[in-house]
Amino acid sequence: TYRYLCEERNPVVQGLYLVLMAGGYGAVIAVAYPRLPCATLGETHKWYGLFGFAACLATFVMACRASPGYLVDAASVQRHDNYPFDGSLFEPGRVCPTARVPKIARSKFCRVSRANVARFDHFCPWLNAAVGEENYRFFLLFLVVHCAFLTYGAGALGLLLWDVVRRHRLLEAVFYDHRAQRALPATRWLVLRYLLGAERVVSALVVLCVVMDALLAGFLGYHAWLVAVGQTTNEAYKWRTLRAAYSKRRAAAYSQEGLEQTATGSRGSSGGMPVRNVYNRGVLRNLGEVLYPLSRRPPHRRPDKASAWGAATRVPTAAAAAAPEATTLSANAANGAREEPSDAPLGEGDTADRGGPEEELEARRQQMASASSANGSDAT
Repeated sequence: TYRYLCEERNPVVQGLYLVLMAGGYGAVIAVAYPRLPCATLGETHKWYGLFGFAACLATFVMACRASPGYLVDAASVQRHDNYPFDGSLFEPGRVCPTARVPKIARSKFCRVSRANVARFDHFCPWLNAAVGEENYRFFLLFLVVHCAFLTYGAGALGLLLWDVVRRHRLLEAVFYDHRAQRALPATRWLVLRYLLGAERVVSALVVLCVVMDALLAGFLGYHAWLVAVGQTTNEAYKWRTLRAAYSKRRAAAYSQEGLEQTATGSRGSSGGMPVRNVYNRGVLRNLGEVLYPLSRRPPHRRPDKASAWGAATRVPTAAAAAAPEATTLSANAANGAREEPSDAPLGEGDTADRGGPEEELEARRQQMASASSANGSDAT
């Protein structure tokens, strides 16, 4: 059961979505629409609600049916191979051991879909599909339409409750407390308690719309930030993991053991992190790649990999030049994260500029050597 629900594609969450949508809109038809028109809402809001409900279902079907950009053969790999390797998150010359296809830059093997996906972002259980280069735009449209519909629903149902307050003049009413056996003047808190009891269905729909809208708006805002900086969810996670692993290596460099290894020259090191995210071409171009994926463009309209993104360079350090060997730094090994079998390692060596600490270590090593020479002179 766990394997089916969590590690395989299944329609369970899709069914939950349909139940929530159909149940919520059915409750609106049964409870809210018979009250229209009222002082705060007109008859046309029945059609507005129907249009919003239909738009949500349309974007849901569209996002579920769209292909994320599977890499299954040489033709699909060639069509999606439009990004350069950054030398840190994505290394050239890798082949997926499961699907037996080349691992192009920004691609990833989805263990739920059991396929490599171009510019992989994440697997969405609500869509029962991986989100990648070709369907990311439909996923964002799905979020935008649902946020707009939930915002409209919360506002319209709130106005329906406000009509109840105005029609019964609840802000001027006197409420009776049966427990205390005394009359209480109306307050906003008492009016709210009255509405929660007398208008249970409408109040529950308002709360559901507000909560779901807040969650989706936060999720949409996060993806809007990812688009603006030219990253995917998968890449943002790898960057965080990589920086955390580098911070641990950097902190260990200040230990006495690290100083002794540096002084004897037995401590290997590699270069720093890339200077920048090479896939960030500016907000407008990043948005253009989402709305009009490179794999969907004619070859003559695709940017050149060698010049459009620039070179993925590392910051050289003195320790990196002197080290005879470079150690491979795997972010999952450093942080204990779960790595999928076909995922490429995050890169070789450290991934941040270590110029400052290396210079300090070099100075301290020279001080130790000077002290040793002075002690030798005193002894003679």
